Amino acid sequence: MAKNSGCYLHTGFDTAAMAKLCSKQSSQNGHVLYTQLSQSGPSVSTMTTIKALQTLHSLDVATFSRIVQWNTRRSLCRLARLVSASADGWPYLATPLVLALISPSLAWQALMVLATGFAIERVSYYLLKNSFKRNRPPNVIPGFQSVITASDEFSFPSGHTSGAFLMATVLVLLLPMGAVGYLYGWASMVALSRVVLGVHFPLDTVAGALLGSSIGWWAVQLVTV
Repeated sequence: MAKNSGCYLHTGFDTAAMAKLCSKQSSQNGHVLYTQLSQSGPSVSTMTTIKALQTLHSLDVATFSRIVQWNTRRSLCRLARLVSASADGWPYLATPLVLALISPSLAWQALMVLATGFAIERVSYYLLKNSFKRNRPPNVIPGFQSVITASDEFSFPSGHTSGAFLMATVLVLLLPMGAVGYLYGWASMVALSRVVLGVHFPLDTVAGALLGSSIGWWAVQLVTV
């Protein structure tokens, strides 16, 4: 195997696993990472993983580029801001209060489930985000500027989307089935708004949706069983 063979990473990720594989790493041209592999070279499975990440990231950036064009329309951009703000976290605090007007027992149950779910989700979100360390679009795509400034450095997974899908899943499981369409529709709009505003790639929101939904389901099982 040739020594010092070059490896072209086009993934947007800076994971600990990748750091172990490469002896040198530098960032050039936005989202392109050029790495110099160690003299032993990568294994076949490593190269397969890298190529899969390259392909996935390329598709992700292409999809992002199409969606983010929507923010040039002022009305859609304002709507995206409002939808994104609805998942900032503080509106969730009002949910048990609103439910208390309908059923105090349901409100208490929802409070316990949501407290459990968000405790698990926030820890999981933090660990994943600081493990994958995926750069946000403005740090990946040359010349691109997001509509809003994100609250933290990394992109994967989307915390707003995760929280929204956790909330939607919990309420869908606790409330009558008629609420399913509205709640998941809202959560999906939150996910889309984060891409339109330029702070997340589509894959970030997909991961957030899966994370929030699964933790929401488990939180209901833990508290209500």
